Amino acid sequence: MANVYKHADARHAVVRLRRTQTSFTLEIEDDGRGVPEHILNGQGRDIVGVGLSGMRERVVALAGQLEVRRTGAGTLVTATIPRRRQTD
Repeated sequence: MANVYKHADARHAVVRLRRTQTSFTLEIEDDGRGVPEHILNGQGRDIVGVGLSGMRERVVALAGQLEVRRTGAGTLVTATIPRRRQTD
């Protein structure tokens, strides 16, 4: 959400959290300007890119996956983390 506030120039953001038997999925979608393609492709160390790489490191440390993509009207960030136990 900090990146949405600082960089996206978005009017709206939606946060969704889903739990399945095997994972948690967090989605943050905004209607902002979208992450530049060179950052999505890992080319360049802009301030936004540092934020994305930090998010990716934290998700990977939990054995998860992070997907960041441009949508028709902004950006969608999806983090999926596997559940370790049924009580998670």
